[in-house]
Amino acid sequence: PRAKRPVATLFARGGRGHDQPRFLPGGDELLVVRQEPLGDGASVPDLFVWNWRRKSLRRVTRGAALRNPDPAPDGRSAAAVRCRGGVCDLVRVDLASGEVATLLAGTLQTVFYRPRWAPDGRSLVLAIQEEGRWRLGRVDAATGERRWIDPDDEASRYDAAFLPGGRALVAVSELGGVANLERIDLETGAARPLTRLTGAAAAPEPSPATGHVFYLSLHATGFDLNRVHPDSVALARVEALSPVLAPAAPRPRVPADTLARAPLPPVREYGIGPRRQRLLPWGYHGADGGAFGLLLLSTDPVGRLAWTLRGSYGGDAQPRGGAAAAVWRGWRTAVAGEAFWVRHEPSREDGLLDDLALGPLDGDYAGAALMADRGWTTSFLRQRARAGVSLGALELAEGGSGDRRLAFVEYAATASTTVGARSLAAQAGVHGALGSTHGDGWRRGVATGSLAVRLGWLNARGAVTYGRTGAGAPPWERFQVGGSDGGLVDPSVLSQRIEMPAIPFGHLQGTEILALRASTTVRGLVPYFWAARAGEDADWFRVAGVETSVEMGANTLLRLPGVRLRLGAARVLDEPFEDELEVYASVTYRP
Repeated sequence: PRAKRPVATLFARGGRGHDQPRFLPGGDELLVVRQEPLGDGASVPDLFVWNWRRKSLRRVTRGAALRNPDPAPDGRSAAAVRCRGGVCDLVRVDLASGEVATLLAGTLQTVFYRPRWAPDGRSLVLAIQEEGRWRLGRVDAATGERRWIDPDDEASRYDAAFLPGGRALVAVSELGGVANLERIDLETGAARPLTRLTGAAAAPEPSPATGHVFYLSLHATGFDLNRVHPDSVALARVEALSPVLAPAAPRPRVPADTLARAPLPPVREYGIGPRRQRLLPWGYHGADGGAFGLLLLSTDPVGRLAWTLRGSYGGDAQPRGGAAAAVWRGWRTAVAGEAFWVRHEPSREDGLLDDLALGPLDGDYAGAALMADRGWTTSFLRQRARAGVSLGALELAEGGSGDRRLAFVEYAATASTTVGARSLAAQAGVHGALGSTHGDGWRRGVATGSLAVRLGWLNARGAVTYGRTGAGAPPWERFQVGGSDGGLVDPSVLSQRIEMPAIPFGHLQGTEILALRASTTVRGLVPYFWAARAGEDADWFRVAGVETSVEMGANTLLRLPGVRLRLGAARVLDEPFEDELEVYASVTYRP
């Protein structure tokens, strides 16, 4: 066969490809289908019109759940199948306005598939599944009246299309046990085989120009594109495969009741669902030591309610303690709560500089937090909003004891687009918090942003974090950069702590922080350059390193949490840790 040469290419958008293309009259435009998110985690197929000459793409429907579209001969509308809640209807779509009208309503026992217009635009042919097999029906486009047009010989038939002139059909027939093409005369109802394959024939499409029927031929190495002229072959009737070849050959249908009948159990609420527990290890190691612990997770198959118990123990300078947390996803907005106790004494780390003011950060922190979380997704934008409050008791080694109160709100959005091997993704987020610690009020804001670009195998990502706390904030509420996330307290409750495992906790401190990071990805490894400073007049502190990570989302059906594994090595470029090589690793979970 001749080498393929693309005339025009419609690339995926946001990782979602375009399927089921159908030419509109004129040949300059195609009707295509693409999965589109609804905003609640689900997605449905919608219709688009692609003009391959002008390289433009126009959206026709929104949230319509349409598939198998076929443009009408006038090009102003299309027939399609709309499937919702397990029921599929035959519908007609206005390609200008996107309005959808029902032509034929489906039921739980009747399913429609792959409609095709007659050349005169007055009727359609489609596959209809009833009583365990597929048959071909013709539907009047004006009244919705339908009638059977294929032989009633117990064989399934589907993938029908009108031959030029509209007086006959070509379809896939399973008569004899192997899917082959048939020509069906609409006046006499006579069916004549067009192919005799041992694999299978699929998706026949007649050419109006030559009359040939193009189809896919299945064999051991995949599909070939073949063609046959409906008037150029004269095959004998297909012989049925011997029943001894079962299950490769179909057995004759025999009415039978093989399942015992019993009344359905009463309907009951799902509630919190059946529970299952998992005990998992977690921990981290960085420039100032490490910690390890255990996490007990309990969840249900759909993830409506998950709760965790976790505890950690580490070196003298590492956070130690325990936490209990739960998240309820039974509503559109998830609600989470946690209670925790943490002892952290960073000044006990060996080898730190004497003038590094970590003593005021030593102490015990016990408290609770309540949070609300809402996420939604559109075609090219993922958004998330969170809000929460926290109340706790903070006992500092050098600052007495008292309560800590705070409230926070945060918002993050990610926009991305992908065209073939090229992609662009931008992220922006803001976090605002206000509270009081030992009676001293404070306010804090943190903004983050990133931009990632990919051109084939070349890729780059830049990220920036900027935070500011009021000048009167106590030392414990000022920014502290370095160390690893202790994993016991929600990061939004301790938003003054900026993680950087290659340097010790609190090496950079201040009421203002600016951190920059540039990275790329090469065969799963992420080389990066990181720099930060605490205040406009402060010197930059720089780190160069490489890391790799594996991140998997939660699988509630298997009762597994989301997990992130990270391993990295970095060299510090500035005093007092100049030329030191630090290796860090972590295993973290989220329910």
